[in-house]
Amino acid sequence: MKKTIFLSAILLSVFHLNAQSTKHVEDGLFKVNALAPGISYELGVADKTTLNLEAFLGFALNGGTDR
Repeated sequence: MKKTIFLSAILLSVFHLNAQSTKHVEDGLFKVNALAPGISYELGVADKTTLNLEAFLGFALNGGTDR
């Protein structure tokens, strides 16, 4: 039982180390949003960092009695 746990821990640590060396973000990602009309561009700056640029339209409904 102890050998099984030990081998499982070694195998999981190897997979974890392999996952840390790969790039996790894309170079660039363009997105169009239909629910809240707008566009977005996500730029991969580093291995785990992105810069998000957005432009969208916002709608508001204002009401009142003194208008």
